[in-house]
Amino acid sequence: MKPKSIDLASEVKRATLPDGLNGFLFPLFEAVSNSLHSIEERWGDAAENKGIIEIEFLSTNREIIIADNGIGFDEKNLGAFLTPLTGNKYERGGKGFGRFIAFKNFREVFYSSRQIDLRGVSSGGVYRYEPFASDDNLIEVPINGGAGAHRFGTGLTALLKSPSEESSAYFDLAGPQYSSGDAQTSIASAALDHFLIEFIQRKVPKHTILTVDEIPININ
Repeated sequence: MKPKSIDLASEVKRATLPDGLNGFLFPLFEAVSNSLHSIEERWGDAAENKGIIEIEFLSTNREIIIADNGIGFDEKNLGAFLTPLTGNKYERGGKGFGRFIAFKNFREVFYSSRQIDLRGVSSGGVYRYEPFASDDNLIEVPINGGAGAHRFGTGLTALLKSPSEESSAYFDLAGPQYSSGDAQTSIASAALDHFLIEFIQRKVPKHTILTVDEIPININ
């Protein structure tokens, strides 16, 4: 899967993130935003009732997982994904750049996908994401590697792992970076604030679960 030519490494290096928790969570927010668009594309007006987003924050492994039951890497979305600063996100008014920002905070990103083509044939794969590579952007890995098999019939799983030294501090759930003293509440509140418009517009699935170290809450 060939990348499209652009100096992404320089673009990411120049990019800035908000301070504090919101900056750390920005890659998560971008992944959830992509999930919302994918779910809307698959389910349309039924997205709130039929969509699923599951977020897992694992402090021991120092990783974040975001899984949805959207459209997955069908031909159109895969082509858009491999085209920086263009594609579906760009057409929706975004910059099409958010997925690369993950590498400001994490050194490794993996995806697993399942999709159904126009003939009704289901397919899937598990990939390591290498946006700065001169050859392939998505490197297929064994199903027991990376993000593992996708958990829903269609959709995408994103795995963010190997955090930078600064980002690693946010996996200390009792640390001072969580001003409320409750990491799960702080993360949920930050997500609610970030997606306030989407909540008001009822674009967020009722099944939007945030699990922090095996303790789940529904944030919608």
